[in-house]
Amino acid sequence: MRAPVKAALRLIVRFVDAPDDLGAADFAELRGLGVSERAIEDVLQVSAVFQVITRIADALEFDIPDWRSFKRAGKLLLARGYA
Repeated sequence: MRAPVKAALRLIVRFVDAPDDLGAADFAELRGLGVSERAIEDVLQVSAVFQVITRIADALEFDIPDWRSFKRAGKLLLARGYA
């Protein structure tokens, strides 16, 4: 895994575990690796959306499909697309 991806994953973990504690130092590694401000914003926005989706799914007690169902759905999405 490339260094910028590893650094982005570490930022996501920090964002999820302690969002109120994020500071400039948390972004320094990504910036030092040449990651753009836009890409850092994208990382945080995608993470936030997944956090919201997860909380809604947990609150509504969604069932997680088994692996076979995921595979079948993946094949349909590849064949037909999302729309």
